[in-house]
Amino acid sequence: MTLSQSILTQPIEHLWSVADYHRMVEAGILGDCHVELLRGKIVDQTPEGPLHTHSSEGTAQFLHQHLQGQAWI
Repeated sequence: MTLSQSILTQPIEHLWSVADYHRMVEAGILGDCHVELLRGKIVDQTPEGPLHTHSSEGTAQFLHQHLQGQAWI
């Protein structure tokens, strides 16, 4: 397969930088989409459910108690 054939048959993937992602957010390009940047790709983010919220809050409380101002939680 020649280079020109591979260019025509293989999709070219463009990866985004963190700076690119933040500029898109600031510009409103992503709108109300729930997405995140993972390894240069913008992917849909599943909404938080009640279990996730409860677990996150419990973990934050635990860390606050045990780190006592040594870290920002």
